[in-house]
Amino acid sequence: MGGDPAPRNVARRLREGMARGGPSCPPTAFHDDGTLAPDGFRAPLADPAPADPAPADPAPAGLADLKALLAAGLDLVGASL
Repeated sequence: MGGDPAPRNVARRLREGMARGGPSCPPTAFHDDGTLAPDGFRAPLADPAPADPAPADPAPAGLADLKALLAAGLDLVGASL
């Protein structure tokens, strides 16, 4: 049928132990997917994806553009009241 039932059993025992007032084993012994980590160490499952480079700053809006945006925003607020 399918796979090793041990991670589910360990997770169940942990939940039952916590319900009794204390964990039966430390929660740091599990990976995020519920599998047991070696020696109780919570190791990352995969390397995090590299961050995308920051996009270049857009050209600053001119004063006329800023005034137009502010007027449009005020019109929207006035219309909603």
